[in-house]
Amino acid sequence: MTDNGKITLNEESVEIYNLLNIYENKLESVYRCNIKDSKSPMKNISFTAEKRVAPAIKTAKPRVLIPVFPGTNCEYDSAKAMRDAGAEPEIFVINNL
Repeated sequence: MTDNGKITLNEESVEIYNLLNIYENKLESVYRCNIKDSKSPMKNISFTAEKRVAPAIKTAKPRVLIPVFPGTNCEYDSAKAMRDAGAEPEIFVINNL
């Protein structure tokens, strides 16, 4: 890539802007993503809670079993997501014989 906005290989070159249009506009008729900016200022909204309300009756945490098979991954991410949601995850590794 050079400073002129083109990608060049041997004798051929393509403008990056054209590649971007091809990539982004492929499914534009189905999934709208190129939305024009309205140029209106964005409102900043913030909220600070004065106190946190918790239920009076304590409930048990749900337990979640995360099976791990050969070839799978993301068990640690799944366990973290469950823990963050209030559950008690347990990772269970299933080995091949």
